[in-house]
Amino acid sequence: MVQHHEYCDGSGYPQRLQLAQIDPLARILALVNTYDNHCNRNNPALSLTPHEGLALMFTQHKAKFDPGPLNHFIKCLGVYPPGTLVILSNDCYGLVVSVNASRPLRPQVLVCGIESGSENAIILDLEHENGIKYQQIHQGQSTERGCGSRFKSK
Repeated sequence: MVQHHEYCDGSGYPQRLQLAQIDPLARILALVNTYDNHCNRNNPALSLTPHEGLALMFTQHKAKFDPGPLNHFIKCLGVYPPGTLVILSNDCYGLVVSVNASRPLRPQVLVCGIESGSENAIILDLEHENGIKYQQIHQGQSTERGCGSRFKSK
């Protein structure tokens, strides 16, 4: 697919095509390729989290993508895309493993607490867990709150 680096605003390459000139499948490929490039950079230390990559695309690069596929992509990945590391209201780390399409603020997360250790991690469906919700998105490299090396960047 030659057009997978073409963007709908004409800023892509090799031909600087506009929306109507780009094959619909190439528009989707450009979207997915851009997201993958944000989250999997050559230098892993510079890679964005899934949440950061999606937020960057939506807030700063929205004009580059076909609005239909972009909105569908965001809906499928949710507010917290799989792979997003969150700190829960019970002070445990959680790694988003599945999106809840009907309740995007209540994903399924792989969790381990301070007392349980990483070998006893469980998957919690936040839709059914009263009182537990995400507290914040974890931005740092250290994960001392129970899960230890399970979620450390490599």
